[in-house]
Amino acid sequence: MDPISPADCVDPAGFADAVDQPTACEPSADDQEVSFCVILEAGPAYVDTIYDDDGSPVRVLAVGGAYQSATYLGERWHEPVFAYYRSFDRMFEAANQGLAIDRVLMLGGGGCSYPKHLLMSRPHVGIDVVEPDPGVVDLAYEYFFVDRLEEELEAQAEDGCEQERFRIIEATGREYLDATEARYEVIVNDAFFGSQEAEDLVDDAGLEAVRAHLTRGGLYCINVTCDGSPEDFARLHGLLERLQGHFASACAIDASDDGFASDDNYLVIATDGPYAFSDVIGGF
Repeated sequence: MDPISPADCVDPAGFADAVDQPTACEPSADDQEVSFCVILEAGPAYVDTIYDDDGSPVRVLAVGGAYQSATYLGERWHEPVFAYYRSFDRMFEAANQGLAIDRVLMLGGGGCSYPKHLLMSRPHVGIDVVEPDPGVVDLAYEYFFVDRLEEELEAQAEDGCEQERFRIIEATGREYLDATEARYEVIVNDAFFGSQEAEDLVDDAGLEAVRAHLTRGGLYCINVTCDGSPEDFARLHGLLERLQGHFASACAIDASDDGFASDDNYLVIATDGPYAFSDVIGGF
């Protein structure tokens, strides 16, 4: 994907005002620090380099005023950066209670930050990733080490066989759910329009579509952001009530990252299974 000058990048979401404006430079797909702007279907996007609390460089993709993806560089290329990425591993608390997780569906792939971690740390689990924007898919391969991921998976596959643990499907979440007959032990929803989750995956029709593609006792895991306002907490509470109308139980777990974002993240888990999860927030 060709970079363009930040001066040519319209920034309606005001992201450039919130962080240092990226400077035009020749981007590199290797472990070097980069900073450039591209135009995606959702509008202008910034690929930039920031630093974590330890001073380690982190490559980020910002779209619509929010970080959509992030990756460490070098040997840490598959290590999850954000707390909410790591929170998706709560699914394995259910695995410890009897849910046999064989394949996961992720709606909203971005730079495949969590899929990289999952596939490199859980050798017996596969994942299908649904991402609607082909430009984001291109960036994932060129700048977020999905090419390296596929090379690793191919090397791990049996001689003469293509790797089958990882697929990227270019579609919206609802398009894929409406078209496929596949079922999954876990469906992860990280699909956003700006800073709001995709409505058609959390309304009543969307919840029924998700539920139809879960195996018995499967999990629906949703990343929800809140800006701390009463209105946003009411939205989170309303989502939990709606989920409880479609599943036997739903809970919320704090997955916030003070070092990287001003908004809070919550992992919401809905299931018909009898699982107990740690650090569940009471009062919802």
